[in-house]
Amino acid sequence: MASLPQDHLDEIYTFAIHLGKSAGRMLQDAASLRMTNPSTSPSNTPLEKENAVDLVTETDENVEHYIKSQIAQKYPDHKFVGEESYSKGASREYLIDDSPTWCVDPLDGTVNYIHLFPMFCVSIAFLYRSKPIIGVIYAPFLNQFFSSDVAAGIAILLEAGGLATTANPPYPNEDTAPIEEVRLGSRFYLAIRPAGDSPTETGRQGQERTVREVWKRVRNLEYARPGG
Repeated sequence: MASLPQDHLDEIYTFAIHLGKSAGRMLQDAASLRMTNPSTSPSNTPLEKENAVDLVTETDENVEHYIKSQIAQKYPDHKFVGEESYSKGASREYLIDDSPTWCVDPLDGTVNYIHLFPMFCVSIAFLYRSKPIIGVIYAPFLNQFFSSDVAAGIAILLEAGGLATTANPPYPNEDTAPIEEVRLGSRFYLAIRPAGDSPTETGRQGQERTVREVWKRVRNLEYARPGG
């Protein structure tokens, strides 16, 4: 399967950002409507709790339907994996393959959203050749937006002969642990540029030596979350 041209990836990236912000506004509007109507906010009565949950489920499904329809309209040949439709049994197959695929959780943080806590978001990922290329996360109540197409750079790096693996040092011994290809959904990537052979080692051996040196140096570092 051919690579996606950079201008096409840029177009998809811009489209994903638009989707994330539009879907986030839908979540915020629905939550604001619930806040102005006390009967749809969770309380101590079972009926009101049930009403709130039903409304959140409806919002969840509506946002996923919006995202899916927008993708289908712009990229009809792309596949779609939605958290809501998948969890309801639309398919139990592992749907992520080499095809261009969108993987979406329209409401990440459902319990928080039910109780109108601000820690929820819409999560959108675009994958190609089973690897994440583009990611968008939008938390509308916090007005926090995160996006990245760094994975596109990783794909280009790999095609050029580079090495991409996990940045988390393996336990217990980074000197002998196998250096595995970066996995789908990894949080920390370690990317090593392409390298040629030298009189003492192959290019691949040089890349692996660099990985192990980095692992040794980052083992004691603390990965703090933003604002933590």
